[in-house]
Amino acid sequence: LDQFRGYTVAGMFLVNFPQVLVSSQMSIMMMENGASAGYATLLVSIYAGMVIIGRFIGGFALDRVPPHLVAIVFLGLPALGFLLIASPIDASWALAVAIGLVGLAQGAETDVASILTSRRFDMGHYSFVLSLLMTSMGLASAFGSMLLSATLKGGGSFNIFLIVCAAVTLVGAACFFLTGSMGARHDRLMGEMA
Repeated sequence: LDQFRGYTVAGMFLVNFPQVLVSSQMSIMMMENGASAGYATLLVSIYAGMVIIGRFIGGFALDRVPPHLVAIVFLGLPALGFLLIASPIDASWALAVAIGLVGLAQGAETDVASILTSRRFDMGHYSFVLSLLMTSMGLASAFGSMLLSATLKGGGSFNIFLIVCAAVTLVGAACFFLTGSMGARHDRLMGEMA
């Protein structure tokens, strides 16, 4: 169970590492990639809309598919988005697709955290485990901000940070995926004890 908790907290930390990009740097990053100020504003709206859609689709999927499978798909999507933004492709459609993928994941992320906490941990510890996940999100955002500041100061481009974000997001999604086999073992043990 401790290993399961560790993977869950590590996964939440890693998938939230890029949070600074969407919380404060999105318009600037999009304009660096050739978007006009007006289109960058539209992309922020697309992101917000996709967060809402991701929340609904993620919730729907979590009611029907094991959470670790939903997590690997939804929480791995931003890696593609980050790599697309870092690529030389600066077409308007590419930026919209990239930011849409990031938004979908952002919407599903809280659903994944809540469902894993409620299904895989003793409900007597729900608040504590969820607070660990929320703390890891805040810490990830802080560390991500520091790394972004260092990479921008060193190279003046978002690309290095975007590539790092793609890598850590994939590792974070993999951490959630690993909770699947552990969760099955946990369920078996609980069934034997009942």
